[in-house]
Amino acid sequence: MSKLIRYITVIVALVLTGCATFNVPSDYSLAHNSNQGLVVMSLTHSVASVIVDYRPVAAGKPGAGSFMTGNMQDPLDWTHPNGRLVVAELPPGQYELYQWRAEGMNVTYTSKLFSIPFTIEAGKATYIGNLFINMDETTAKYTLSVTDTSARDLPLLIRHYPNIKQTDVTTEISKIFR
Repeated sequence: MSKLIRYITVIVALVLTGCATFNVPSDYSLAHNSNQGLVVMSLTHSVASVIVDYRPVAAGKPGAGSFMTGNMQDPLDWTHPNGRLVVAELPPGQYELYQWRAEGMNVTYTSKLFSIPFTIEAGKATYIGNLFINMDETTAKYTLSVTDTSARDLPLLIRHYPNIKQTDVTTEISKIFR
């Protein structure tokens, strides 16, 4: 029984360390955390909840995780379609969003692999745009797009995180590679 408890403890620890801090504290300051950077994006979707996976581009580098929206712990910032601002602290480096999962009608849908690359710089916030996932739950067909919605997203960022200045944010809207 002791081995089982140790095994479960290790699994739980691994799962927890794979997740990014989805929303950093509202008093977060890039000046005091210069060994880290922020990824800023909005995530919009037509289904109840979505999980988007990210990973470092360099093989074998730790730091993979997921962004989730539409659940009780991470309330939506807007509806029709559902969405929210995502702000997560990451170590500097090159990353990619590569897969998403959605739950609907008691079924989990998983996308085909794709790549939306982005770069995190220490002491900077990188805005990567709005990822919109539009899925027809009856056919499981979906469209995926990345657009620049910084006119909506950056004022929301500054309102939620007053220590982050507009000059701290770089914009890097990427294409989707399949």
